[in-house]
Amino acid sequence: MFMRTVVILITCFLAACSSIPESGTTPLAATTAQPSLPLLDDTYFGEPLAVNTVTQVFALTAQQQQDFRAKLKSPRYKSLPPSRQIYRYIQNRLEGFNYHSDTLTGTDVLSRETGNCLSLAIMTKSLVNLTDVEITYELVETPPIYQSEGGMLLSSQHIRTVLSDPKAARSFQSLTLFQNKLTIDYFPVNGTRTLRMVDENEFYSMYYRNKAAEAMIANNTNLAFWNLKAALKLKPDDGQAINMMGLLHARLGYPDYAEALYLHGLEYGIEKLEILNNYHALLVRLNRTEDANIIAERLEQYDDPNPFKWIQLADIAYVAKDYETAIFY
Repeated sequence: MFMRTVVILITCFLAACSSIPESGTTPLAATTAQPSLPLLDDTYFGEPLAVNTVTQVFALTAQQQQDFRAKLKSPRYKSLPPSRQIYRYIQNRLEGFNYHSDTLTGTDVLSRETGNCLSLAIMTKSLVNLTDVEITYELVETPPIYQSEGGMLLSSQHIRTVLSDPKAARSFQSLTLFQNKLTIDYFPVNGTRTLRMVDENEFYSMYYRNKAAEAMIANNTNLAFWNLKAALKLKPDDGQAINMMGLLHARLGYPDYAEALYLHGLEYGIEKLEILNNYHALLVRLNRTEDANIIAERLEQYDDPNPFKWIQLADIAYVAKDYETAIFY
């Protein structure tokens, strides 16, 4: 038996792939037309579960706000431009910071002094909200990291923040100065490069994607669904969230809905590679060999560094006794 993997990218050190259940699945009636998102019946995932609002994600306690403002008025900070005040504050707070895969709110990052790089970006946004500093976000390419956790295969996606104010004048250790911009990379790695800018709604949706992935690893499918719905409400063309929603339905035995989601993502999503991976796995599972081969041909056009994708394709070719192709993959 070969392993069928599916890929979910989670921002900053957590991204997931999961094997699809082999049994206990009951397909729903076929979807006759490609609907627009949201296209799913919420009742499949129980009563609505409360997830943090965007305001709650970036809120700080009154004490945390007071401590931050007091620091900025101190002699060590007062002479600095606002963006560098924020950087110095973060630099001091990170001295005992424990990098961990959890995605946390701004309040929890400051109180627990732990979290992943998205958590740190969230904390930075929480601080920026108390100032006149402007903030933007970059998705950067880093050497990929792969691991397994809770039955999910994990890979990485990395984001960093860019702060700007009109008085930026010099650079510090981990900062890059370009005109009036200051780039903070919370986990710098050699060989990184900027892939693209990330708009504000996509940045917000990343929090809900990460929380959904954490819920899926814990097998809490209802919580995963409501987090993904929150992500897609913010960013309807978020290919990663669409991909995860498709995976969620495939795992629960609703392949028709999963296929509708994958097709929607391939038409409207920003990133398509992971959707193709998962859609291919679904077609193989449904014994739709011809359709699966078409998607496999599209996958071959991608220079994908994820080794699990090539292992999956090799296993499929091996089962089909196409040994030359299996060796190639």
